[in-house]
Amino acid sequence: MNNRLTNYLRKAQEYLEGIKAELASGRWNMAVLAGVHCAISACDALTIFYLGKKHKGIKHADAAKLLASIDAIDKKELKE
Repeated sequence: MNNRLTNYLRKAQEYLEGIKAELASGRWNMAVLAGVHCAISACDALTIFYLGKKHKGIKHADAAKLLASIDAIDKKELKE
């Protein structure tokens, strides 16, 4: 497996574990922040896997467009 892909999958998993820990401690804001970073890392892993690249810009809309360019992703599900 590609090292970059492995790194982003590992980051997403660590953030997921962080979400669980923060929720268990009642730290809702930290759980949300970990959730955002979990989603970003998971999206980066998907684009690396399917497209061989990740978004490097600062606009979230551009990252969403890159994610939407993956043929294997159901566009209706992505919009929701």
